[in-house]
Amino acid sequence: MVREWPCCLCKAAYSDFKEDVCPDCNFVKAYADERGWIYFVRPGIGPCAFKTFYKQPGKGRIRGCRMTEWRASFVDAQRDLHRLAKEKGWKEVEQNG
Repeated sequence: MVREWPCCLCKAAYSDFKEDVCPDCNFVKAYADERGWIYFVRPGIGPCAFKTFYKQPGKGRIRGCRMTEWRASFVDAQRDLHRLAKEKGWKEVEQNG
């Protein structure tokens, strides 16, 4: 089940850093589309700039996803990714770093 918001104990709701998410929250997710492209949220340049990015298999370059907007918080950007993944039927994957 994908959470719509982080749990009440999750530090992501306050810190905006994905590393601070509690292990039981299950809010931070990465997804893969039918091509195997991996989509995930990460910060951009600046203290309050978060967005969905993607990586193609076999390539090292990471690009910003044009289907989502820049958000002021990690939580809002992750919620955008959850909605997009649900609309597109993407599958949940393990996030590596």
